[in-house]
Amino acid sequence: MNRLIPVLFIIVIILSSTVVARNSNNSIYHRIETIYEKIYVLNKDHIDTTDLVDNLNTELVKWENGTISTREFLNYLERVEQNISLLKGKVGEASLINLLVKTISIALFIFIPIIFYYYFPRLYIWLWIRIYRNRVVRNGST
Repeated sequence: MNRLIPVLFIIVIILSSTVVARNSNNSIYHRIETIYEKIYVLNKDHIDTTDLVDNLNTELVKWENGTISTREFLNYLERVEQNISLLKGKVGEASLINLLVKTISIALFIFIPIIFYYYFPRLYIWLWIRIYRNRVVRNGST
């Protein structure tokens, strides 16, 4: 019985340490999930986030494989969150550019037929005159 108590105590310590490690990993995974959600919102607002996602995925694979430590990975996540906050400032500019591109493309689709209708007959007559100006018209039969 005296030997059973230290063995049980060691088992409890080992199990509690694995639970703490799993909880810390769960908080890291939750943080990664919130970062991906923020990146998704930025992407939906027409901000290019492909490099950010690729780099985050690469670092995540390195961390899961044990190539980098948890502390280095958490530092990387901090930098990613800072980059996300910087990119959030560009959302207004990107949406303005997107609005301008859509407006210009719609205006072109509307005005191209009108411009063609107005200028094509004038262009056709001008070209016809340029091509046939040196021709001589003769009277008589062929």
